[in-house]
Amino acid sequence: MAFPGSRDIDLVVKLANRGLDEISAVEARLVPPPGVEVLATTVSEEAIPPATTFTIVFRLNLSETLPHGTHQAMLSLRFCVGPRDVNTIQTASFTIPLVISDASRFDSSLRVVEAYWGRERPVEAFPGAKLVPLSVVLANEGPHDAWGIKAVVEAPSDLLPVVDAVAAPTRLSPGSSTTLVYYFNVSPSASPGAYSLRLRISYWLELYGAVLRKGRTVSLSVAVSRPPGGHSSLLIIDVDWANGYPAYPNTTDAVLVVEAANVAPYPMAGILITLDLPQGFTDDGRNTATAYVEGPIEPWQTITAQFPIDIGDVDAGWHDIPYVAEYTLQSGGAGVRLSERGSLRVEVSPVEGVEYISSYWLRSSPGPGTAGASLALIFRDVEVPRMSGIVATVTLPEGFTSTTTGTRVFNATPTVASTAQQLAEVLLSLRGMPLPPPQPSPQEAGEGDFIVIPASLVIEGWVSVGTHIFEVSLGFIDHWGCRRSIRLSCPVWLPGSPSYIEVLENRSRVFVGRRESSVSLIVRNAGSGTIYNVYVGIRSLAEAISFSSALKYVESLAPGEEALLEWSASSPTEVIKGPVMALVTISFVDPSGYSHTVNQTVILHVEGLAELKLTDVEVSPTPVHPFGAFSVSATIVNVGTDAARNAEAHLASPMILTNEASYVFIGDIDVGSQVPVTLQAAIGNYTGIITVKLVITYLDAYNERHTVEFPVTLLSIKEVARRVEVRPETQELGWRLLTVAIVVVFLLSALLMIRRMVRARGVWGEAGGHT
Repeated sequence: MAFPGSRDIDLVVKLANRGLDEISAVEARLVPPPGVEVLATTVSEEAIPPATTFTIVFRLNLSETLPHGTHQAMLSLRFCVGPRDVNTIQTASFTIPLVISDASRFDSSLRVVEAYWGRERPVEAFPGAKLVPLSVVLANEGPHDAWGIKAVVEAPSDLLPVVDAVAAPTRLSPGSSTTLVYYFNVSPSASPGAYSLRLRISYWLELYGAVLRKGRTVSLSVAVSRPPGGHSSLLIIDVDWANGYPAYPNTTDAVLVVEAANVAPYPMAGILITLDLPQGFTDDGRNTATAYVEGPIEPWQTITAQFPIDIGDVDAGWHDIPYVAEYTLQSGGAGVRLSERGSLRVEVSPVEGVEYISSYWLRSSPGPGTAGASLALIFRDVEVPRMSGIVATVTLPEGFTSTTTGTRVFNATPTVASTAQQLAEVLLSLRGMPLPPPQPSPQEAGEGDFIVIPASLVIEGWVSVGTHIFEVSLGFIDHWGCRRSIRLSCPVWLPGSPSYIEVLENRSRVFVGRRESSVSLIVRNAGSGTIYNVYVGIRSLAEAISFSSALKYVESLAPGEEALLEWSASSPTEVIKGPVMALVTISFVDPSGYSHTVNQTVILHVEGLAELKLTDVEVSPTPVHPFGAFSVSATIVNVGTDAARNAEAHLASPMILTNEASYVFIGDIDVGSQVPVTLQAAIGNYTGIITVKLVITYLDAYNERHTVEFPVTLLSIKEVARRVEVRPETQELGWRLLTVAIVVVFLLSALLMIRRMVRARGVWGEAGGHT
């Protein structure tokens, strides 16, 4: 196929030898029509046998002015026919049609598939924008390669092309595409909306040796957007004080940090943000604060602006701060200077952030009347980022005074602990406990740190047990370098003090010779606080008394409450009688959980036991008669381990009539001795079996009186009336016997008294020898 203007195109002519002889040495000459130039001829040099074909090729150039259609060319041949040794030259002529095709019927489809403002990614174009790139994507959807592509854009007057002609840098093969970028200035008076553009495209196609110049015009549409102002291009993302610190009323040099993002499709530069500060907020005395960011800031990138602000005596809470943001939108050329308004919301926090945790009594549980009570008040910083130079002013309730100042108000320097372990070490050090090598103590408190305030107090005796309110004012320098004060009310529990544990003897005698004696003591809580887990143990300070189950347990004793404790005790027979000191050890836990041990002494009395028995009891006469006299004779035996001192005996019964003879003073009855006694009385007007008590009273070694009663049974019957004549001789004999009896009793009494005096002198002599 050939087109006007084809170059180096081959015209192939195919001929056939239809003769009977072979031909050779063929010479061909083509006489073309006007506009056709023969450049070269190619003929086969071989002999051409009969009944075979051969080709002749002519290399042609066609004029661009050659009209398309069919043209005639004359082909002349000259050749040899016959054997090789015979030269018979012949000629032949042919008319050959040359068909020139119409080039307008052949093209490759170039189409605009996309057009948008921007390069690589779409952007918006606004009125007044300079050098806005317009990207046009051109695709070859035809069957032939296109090259030398050049496109010229034609736009309305509001879109002024800076670069209106763009050439494609490469050949565009079928199915491929290329992007042409134009630059426009958008007129400031351009109305937002869609605009139609025309694109005149010229390119070349190379077909069958012909280079065909092609061109076409396509239409495309672009939009001019409404300029920013109806929406914000500078989006406020975050507003906070520097480092996330809280800001308080009366803060100087606080820093407000504003983070904003460029949401415009163009870079943003020369950003000036001005805050219109409300009342109570200033910047070096001015009611405005400004921050400038040079930029440029690419789309969807962020900026951070900082504003130094002094906060006055404003209310804590949220405050609105209006602002004006000015910036240059770099949409091309000098860009567009825009401004927008908005409002920032900032929080001013109340001066808080320290909480009271608990109070901790050190060393012991105090109560009313305690002097030198050690108290630790524990606080925690839950909000203030940094507290330095902390000083605590403590105001004590009524009845409490400081041992340091002697007043209810005192200052203290707290100790800071960052961890629970450090807090435990601080409390142990305040209790005076041994500690491992000290860790460096932080010089300031931060969020989460513990603050411990120690106090040494005197508590008046009239103060009641219970909760008392301590007022604590914490003064410090905060994270902005400003002086702050936080006042806290701290309820402190006064648990009461077990200041004195009293031990009283209830039954303190241990009898020699008995297997067991019961010893009972009264343990009394004389303090103001309940004691718990009370263990009471007892032991003799001399090896005179042994106790069974010497340790007793009492769950708790409230103030003023008593516990009666009993022990089984025993003492050997060879021990020296008298008072013996015993040690009572009391271990308990006070209301604050501290363990205490106190020792008390009690006096136990080791005594012998005078045990009296009555033997050889005789009643005379038997039987007796109403209103008749009778006598009771018996022997008193002391089978105990101690003497019965100053013993007395008498008869007692509501049925008898006593007289002087019914009582007798016996004196001391020694261990193992026996004393005969005779007592007389008369029966009243009673008959039958009558029980009369022989009562013996005596004193022990501590002059305590004891009484022993022995029953004596009498038979009383009525006397039968009979006359009895008493002769004078019989009456005289009775008086003589009575006189002898009185003298014997007197002598016995005198002997007993002398014996007592001798024994008393022996005791005094021994006592005097020991002084």
